[in-house]
Amino acid sequence: MRARIQTLDIIRGVAVMGILALNIYAFAGPGGMYFNPTAYGGDTGLDWLTWAFNFVFMESKFRSLFSIMFGASTLLVIERATAKNNSPALRHYARMFWLLAFGLLHSLLFIPVLLAT
Repeated sequence: MRARIQTLDIIRGVAVMGILALNIYAFAGPGGMYFNPTAYGGDTGLDWLTWAFNFVFMESKFRSLFSIMFGASTLLVIERATAKNNSPALRHYARMFWLLAFGLLHSLLFIPVLLAT
């Protein structure tokens, strides 16, 4: 079994949970609510404070962090493939194929959501 780097796993988990938290907030109301909290009538102080906190401190931070972790794990895969005298390009393209396959499946499952917005 390959040794896992726990720090990368923890940071990746934090990034995924942050993305989930922002998506829950975005899916809870109408599409305009993501950028304007008054789109659903939330014009009280706490609504504005919550929206401002999310917009300033969380928006795009977790997606960026997850992207960095994706790049770091790609480098680790390349290093491990090179150490075993395997083709890093073949390994990379195989992983990208499966990522594309899951992305296409996701887009087919959630196409009604895309058409409704």
